[in-house]
Amino acid sequence: MIAILLALGLLNPPAGNVTGPLLAASDQVTAVQKVPVVAAAGNAIPVGAPVWGRPFDPADRSPYAWDFSPVLAAGSLIAAIERITISAAGAAAGVQIDQQAPRLPVIAADGTHVQVWFLIDPASQTADVFTAAGIQVAVSALIRTTDTPFQEYERTLVLTVRRL
Repeated sequence: MIAILLALGLLNPPAGNVTGPLLAASDQVTAVQKVPVVAAAGNAIPVGAPVWGRPFDPADRSPYAWDFSPVLAAGSLIAAIERITISAAGAAAGVQIDQQAPRLPVIAADGTHVQVWFLIDPASQTADVFTAAGIQVAVSALIRTTDTPFQEYERTLVLTVRRL
């Protein structure tokens, strides 16, 4: 249910925007593009959207992060995570953002990264959609900056979900 609410943009990260250490490995951190692409593919993935380097296995629980430093002005940091959304296809396949401590979405201590922990609904982990090449899921984060006046940036990254 949480995945569906996230996919529809109806569930925001917990109030207070938790900060914490960046735990994602280097191939689980992807920089956002300064100028996002605008056309979307048939699966709601923007054409040319960056893809996280490491595929996600449905049975795993591990952190992935957006690096927003390419869009942040000098001295600007992330003040808040406004929204995180998963594509409808991803939500239907059981892809979720973990909302339980200690795996809540966080702004990394450096102020330039947003980290989330993915999980797959246990009932969906063995679904055929995750075999072979698996599926690609669009995951978007909307952030607000510390600038005055603040700026907002929403960027989409692509998570490949397949059995490894």
